[in-house]
Formats: sequence, C-alpha cells, structure tokens
Amino acid sequence: MAKIVMVSPVASTAANVGVQASGTTYLATGTHGAGTIGIWCVAAGASTAGSYLDGSPHFNNAGTIAPESFTFVQFKTTGPHFSSPLLYKKDLKNIVYTPYTEPEKQIDTWTPTNAASKSFAVRLIVRSSGLADGGAYLEQSEPSDDSLERVGQVFYYEHTTAASGSSATTICNAIRDQINDNPNSPFVASGTATLIITTKNFGTAFDSIDASESGVTASWAATNAIVEGFGGYHQVASAERLAEGYHGYHNRLSRKQDGSLERHASSALGYDCITLEFDTQSGNGVNNAVKYDPMIVELYFDKDWADSGSNLNTTFAIADGTAETQSY
Repeated sequence: MAKIVMVSPVASTAANVGVQASGTTYLATGTHGAGTIGIWCVAAGASTAGSYLDGSPHFNNAGTIAPESFTFVQFKTTGPHFSSPLLYKKDLKNIVYTPYTEPEKQIDTWTPTNAASKSFAVRLIVRSSGLADGGAYLEQSEPSDDSLERVGQVFYYEHTTAASGSSATTICNAIRDQINDNPNSPFVASGTATLIITTKNFGTAFDSIDASESGVTASWAATNAIVEGFGGYHQVASAERLAEGYHGYHNRLSRKQDGSLERHASSALGYDCITLEFDTQSGNGVNNAVKYDPMIVELYFDKDWADSGSNLNTTFAIADGTAETQSY
C-alpha cells in the first residue's frame, strides 16, 4: 500500500482544501502559502482541465467525482511543490471523513494514610508506549538506553516516614519529587496529600501498584482513563513523519524534490481527516511505484473549519463534524 499525508497549516475557518479559483498555473508557488493543499484537474470530465478544483464543479459534484484524473499537490516555501502520482476517478473506492476526537492521557491517584516509621512505596509499570506511534519501534524491543519509555519498564519510588511522625502531604511530596527528578520517567507527578500521576505522552498506559510495607494504608484510584482519540497533534505529526519514509518512492513522486521535506502539523491544533482510498492503478497504463499498489491519500485540516467559512464541505460534499463514508 502507498500512502500520501498532507497537513494543512491554515488554522480556523479559512482552512481551504484548494487554492483560489484563479489558480490555473500548476507551479504558482509564489501566489499560494506554503503548505496550501490543492487538487489539480488533469483530464477534464465534468471539470476544467489545467485548473484547481476549489470552485464549481466541485471534486465531489452532487455525488459524482468531477475530474477523470487528478493529482493532489501541496506547496512548499520554495521550489517545486509536492505532488501525488496521477490518480483516476475510476479507481476511487471511498472518501472517509473522520472528525477530531479529543485524546486523553491516563491519570491515576494514590492516597496514603500517615504512619510513623513506615515504608510507603509505589510501583508503576508501563503497559503500552505512546512513543511507538511515532515510529520508535526498535526502542521497544532493543532499547539503546533508558532515555525512552518502553513496554514492561518498572519504576519504583519509596519514602520512609520518620519515627517522630509525618503527614500524607510529606509522603506524597517526597515520592512526587523522586518521580519528577527522574529525567527518564514517562510520568509527571503532582498533588499534595494525594499523589496524582499523569503520563507524559498520549497513548501511554500503565499499571499502578501500592508497594508499601505490610500494615500501611494507601490506595490507588483510576481518575482518568486513556482515550486514544483521533486527530491529536501527536497522531498527525506521527502520520506526517511516517509518510516521509516513502519519499521518492511511493508518494509524492510525480515531481523531483530539491530540498528537505516540510512538516506542517501544529501542536496548537487538532485535526479532522479526509481519507481517499484508491484501488491499484495497474490498468491505467502508468508505470510508477504505485502501479500495483492501492493508494491512500490522507488530508488533515484544522478541526475548527466550518461549513460557512471553508470550501471543504462543498469540495467533498461533507458536513462539519459529521463522520461519513462515501463509496464509489
């Protein structure tokens, strides 16, 4: 399978999928902002060949794909823009619109009951690592050091109270500081009389165990369950980086590139996604790296786009915030 990932850098309601209707120059990078995404009509069909599909007729024109063949392009700061291989209407199987869903980190809390001359301890075990989403697979099976979290890691923190007495706040403060002072810890600790443990990375899950000595009262509570979500910055940035592995081969191979790839995912945004799924191109007379492969095109846009302020809804015949699959 071949995949192209394009992330729009435009925030809020102006996040248009195409360049302006007057854009009839294929390499007009200077007139469009870096990162702008467009659909270039190659063979007319119901569209106008040699122009961008952001006006009427739209890409999805009343349930029918308007152009016979087209490419997806994304403009760079300088030099030739990125471009998909030539794609065909007859090969398009599905258009899937997936709205943003808020991702959430796991949060557990630990509440000790003070006792003098007692050992209070917690054990945290990494059950799944959010770093695996970013391509750090080898570090999971063959870690080079302890700088990156990995599945199966165990973190142990302990505090022994004084014979003269202590307090729940003193106990939590001591263990909290140990966790936060460990640069390799995948956790962030907070709280006073109750210790609050939050993962540093989205997608990281852990088991929390009270490892205090016998006779000590201390309990864990699950405060916030991990939610994978969809369209979070960490997910979109990961998709953008992973797609670069195909650079020069399966994706963006219609034009030779003359510099480094550009990334546009922003930590300030959440993203909706439009996925276009194409069948093999083997019957199209083309001879490129996706000739025998299905092709996936993923387009990411700021979740705050709106039907009234963007041309996404008219270009793809979708409604803001409503998940949809269009099959052809």
